[in-house]
Amino acid sequence: MIHTFEVFGITVYPFTLCALLGAALFTLFAWRFAKKRGETRYIMPKLLMAAYFGAAGALAYDVLFKFIETGRFVFGGISFYGGLIAGSAALFLLTRRDTRSSLTPEEWLDGITLPFLAFHFCGRIGCFLGGCCYGKPTESALGIYFPDIPEEGIFHHGEKLLPTQLFEAAAIALCALLLATALKKHRFINYLILYPACRFALEFFRGDDRGSTGFFLSPSQLVSLLILTVPVTYYIISKKAKKRERIKTWKNST
Repeated sequence: MIHTFEVFGITVYPFTLCALLGAALFTLFAWRFAKKRGETRYIMPKLLMAAYFGAAGALAYDVLFKFIETGRFVFGGISFYGGLIAGSAALFLLTRRDTRSSLTPEEWLDGITLPFLAFHFCGRIGCFLGGCCYGKPTESALGIYFPDIPEEGIFHHGEKLLPTQLFEAAAIALCALLLATALKKHRFINYLILYPACRFALEFFRGDDRGSTGFFLSPSQLVSLLILTVPVTYYIISKKAKKRERIKTWKNST
């Protein structure tokens, strides 16, 4: 793990390089999806707007939970869930208000889910290389020595830590595999089941400062539970709608 290194006197952050790679992969795969439907000119500006909202959400989320923990506004960090919530909500609203596309907002979200997972995977590898989002101390064979980051007040005192960044990267890859094969239908909704479930479990092994909710759940565990209500509600409503349709069809046939 290398928090920073220099190239021709310029300080380079591995996390930034991985994030840029992820953004490039996301753009490429999202563009290919849109190209197949002849809608690259329609969706690309909206994806850019959603990215801006996602970045703002990632910053605001971190500030909120750090404020709950310290009572102070602490700027400088970002959080994945804030970006996911703000970015996906922005894209949904942007495509819903503009009816020029042949695809529904749900279909657009389904279409960019796998490209987004590519971005997220690269981001977690960047976290590992940069030494952030680390796990709790451990004496097990899974432990890794992470470098101290004095300028950010991070010291590990020579202890091995769980590489939770790699655990999450593996979970993201597994989610992508399932969504690309067995769970293609309602891909985004199914993603909102798979990832929050994985993230809730992984949070028990995290050792970095992620802010506070004011009680025993971490911010990401609380938000994971809240996000899970979205697909649960979706499938309940869908099931009721299908039941009403079957009853209507039966009545019409008789």
